[in-house]
Amino acid sequence: GIYIIEVKNTSKDVKIDSVGNYYRKIYGTDGNDYQLKYNIAEKMTYKEILLKELMEEEGIHTNVSSILVFTNNGMEVKNDYPHIRHCLLGHLSHLIEDDATPKSLTYDQMQNICNTINAKRCYEDYPFEIDILEFKSKFAHILASLEYGEKPILHQISADEENMPKGIKIREKKLFDKSVCAIAGILAGFFIGTLCCRK
Repeated sequence: GIYIIEVKNTSKDVKIDSVGNYYRKIYGTDGNDYQLKYNIAEKMTYKEILLKELMEEEGIHTNVSSILVFTNNGMEVKNDYPHIRHCLLGHLSHLIEDDATPKSLTYDQMQNICNTINAKRCYEDYPFEIDILEFKSKFAHILASLEYGEKPILHQISADEENMPKGIKIREKKLFDKSVCAIAGILAGFFIGTLCCRK
């Protein structure tokens, strides 16, 4: 059969309520406080729907099952949502082997499904909604102003400035030293990574 394995690597106890909301335990409190993270039922159902739609476009009709897997054997899971199956990592293979599916897939059918998924894979870079060069420039100016206590001068990188020789750029930006630019680059990378994860 086809399984979507949703993996969680957390050391904190977890509970899933009756509508599929996912909570993680907050340590250092009275022991009964949980923080709501998101609705995991919606997340897992959405993946199933996308996969089913992709296969049905190619005339493939088969069941898709989802399993929520936790990698840490030392944590506890309380699951009150009846439509999500969960297990620890060591039990995953047994859960699948013992699963009674109404129809088994042949090797050719599985290969056809793999080919269908690979054909739909998107290899293009996801476009950002912001101008990355402008963001990095403004971010570097702000960090430099915090470092040296000077008022930041914000400007947008023009096409001429982008094509400017490296030596001229360095002379015009004497305000920055290597450490400040390195910190700006690292923080900008974290910000851009966060944007990608949210997509």
